[in-house]
Amino acid sequence: MASVDPVPQLNLTRSLFNSGLVLFWSLLALALFLFVLDWALRPDTWPVRSVSYQGPFHHVTRQQLEQRTMAELSGNFLTADLPRVQHSVESLPWVAQASVSRRWPDGVQVRFTEQKFVARWGSSSWVNGEGQVVVLPNGDGPQDVVELSGPDGSAQRVLNEYRTLAPMLASAGLQVDRLELTNRRTWQLQLHDGISLVFGHEPPKPAVQRFLDAYPYLKRYMGQVQRIDLRYENGFAVGWKNGKAVPIRLAGRSER
Repeated sequence: MASVDPVPQLNLTRSLFNSGLVLFWSLLALALFLFVLDWALRPDTWPVRSVSYQGPFHHVTRQQLEQRTMAELSGNFLTADLPRVQHSVESLPWVAQASVSRRWPDGVQVRFTEQKFVARWGSSSWVNGEGQVVVLPNGDGPQDVVELSGPDGSAQRVLNEYRTLAPMLASAGLQVDRLELTNRRTWQLQLHDGISLVFGHEPPKPAVQRFLDAYPYLKRYMGQVQRIDLRYENGFAVGWKNGKAVPIRLAGRSER
């Protein structure tokens, strides 16, 4: 009868023992990791103890920032949802942009910039430099700015046209008080002296240039003008304050 070699059996036993040790230490490490993770995620572990604010504070108050921040600042230093806090702060009408970051070991810092409005939009809204319409509930935006208006979603387009036309008219000493894109997609502009310029559906720049070409000859009569209709290819019609309307054709020099 053949004898059994004990070496393979010994190797098998050692292999099983080593595998058991690896499994044991792996399970122990996993349990330790889960324990530490559970501990680290508890709200009372590493709580946020301070929140600081950095910004101009011209129109935004600390109380407003604290209300928005504390309403969304849940969890601890590690788990606080900072993008959610940022979104809440940026929902304040006068806040243009905000950034929220952790400050080791237990602080959060909120930085913000305030809106810079360049125009009014309706009775309680303003337009910032990016063409965004912002509603100010108390209507406490700047009053010494141009008034723009138009259908919903047209603020950027109207602002772009204003930025094109205002310097052109300013070169002749004329100031824009109001620019409107009507519901019919035509343009109307009011100068600071009360005179209205009326345009068609096309961008008004070429029509404004026609008006400026004739302005040196029309300037002395501007005190009598109420409305100028520029919906003509080769000229415009003048509506006088006495109620009469006179068409003017541009052919070299304009005459009344």
